[in-house]
Amino acid sequence: MELPMTIQRTTNQGFTLIELIIVIVILGILSAVAIPKYQDISAEAEFNSIIKIAYDALSTVPGAFKASVDLKGQNPANVKLTDLITIRGKDWEFLDASNQYHCKTAAIRLRPELRRVLLYVKCNNFTNQNLVNKCKTRFNVDGDEWDPVEEIRF
Repeated sequence: MELPMTIQRTTNQGFTLIELIIVIVILGILSAVAIPKYQDISAEAEFNSIIKIAYDALSTVPGAFKASVDLKGQNPANVKLTDLITIRGKDWEFLDASNQYHCKTAAIRLRPELRRVLLYVKCNNFTNQNLVNKCKTRFNVDGDEWDPVEEIRF
């Protein structure tokens, strides 16, 4: 007795070249839209971070200065900004000669002899033109120089 022979066909289920090309084109279009948007969001976050750090430091200095002078008995003329606050952030550094913290777009300067702390911005140092315009509008400055935008006396 012979058993009937059955032939079983196997078919490869896969994507055609056209389908793959369509997917690649769609991914290319999505990335062309998403990457610039991501860069704008990233630049906006950097701008907001710099401004927040600057304003937080600015608001902390008067209380720290008074505590340093009144409680520790330190001579007001000798108070350094680093005695009062520490800024650790991207591109922030302390310049001892001018008693200020600064980054490429903002600076916080302590004038202990005048009992003042000042915030300066240089809007044109932002690399994104939208942020340059936002900075100029927010602080009402031309952005070419280090413009004082906030001052606290204590």
